[in-house]
Amino acid sequence: MHVTLFKGQESIELSRLSTLPEELAKLFKSIGDDAGLLPVENQWRASKFTDGSLRFEVSTHEGVSAKTAAACRRIATSVFEGKPQAAHSAGATEKTFLQYAQVAKKIHPGEAVSVAVLPAKKSPKKPPKPYLVTAEVVERLTESVRQFIEYHGTVLGVIHAFYKEAERPHFDLRDVSRGNIIKCFFPRELYGDVVSALAPRDRRVHVSGMVRANRLSKEIDQIGVERLKLVDSITDEEFEKFFGSAPSMTGSVGAADFVSAIRDDEH
Repeated sequence: MHVTLFKGQESIELSRLSTLPEELAKLFKSIGDDAGLLPVENQWRASKFTDGSLRFEVSTHEGVSAKTAAACRRIATSVFEGKPQAAHSAGATEKTFLQYAQVAKKIHPGEAVSVAVLPAKKSPKKPPKPYLVTAEVVERLTESVRQFIEYHGTVLGVIHAFYKEAERPHFDLRDVSRGNIIKCFFPRELYGDVVSALAPRDRRVHVSGMVRANRLSKEIDQIGVERLKLVDSITDEEFEKFFGSAPSMTGSVGAADFVSAIRDDEH
């Protein structure tokens, strides 16, 4: 496939030389997965660079069967043409559509990425047709694909901010496992429970309800809160009580020697 990026531009932010090709690489991998291409590390390679813009040829590793290569071309063509039904029929999955949307997020207004799917046998008399990847084309292709999934779940976190006067009362929860902020909308009858979770400042709370997450990244976007459960913090005094609470656990061996022996076994 021929790929052209940043055509006609005199300069771009240096960071975009990595972000847009990175999303394109994920898209080509997804197309290969749809076509049954066996996964190989660093499978897709850029070569044959030309001047005037960032233009290069993308290909997979050698040894791919003619059938799999044809499937890759068929899926890629239907995806870059921006035809949802044809892409579905060719074997493109939702994962590929959604990754296509990720590429669009890296394209600035007025920009376009050009991709030409090369035939099995190149003909100098009939150059491959270039397809323009723009935000508008991607939106048309992905509009029928849900970018979010919903499920009932629970997240452990700390309330980061509280918006009681908002049209839809909500609070921001900092997920303790990932550190990201999740917007949590709650019914007014849970107002007292939310207020109780604000003190002390580092109090942890289990937030349960309808979770909405990004289908690609699996990152949780928001929660429709149905229940909150406060997690009690232990005091220093309670923590100290753990020491010596099970004196027979190590038998006749001292605690330090017992731990040392376990570590030696692990090595």
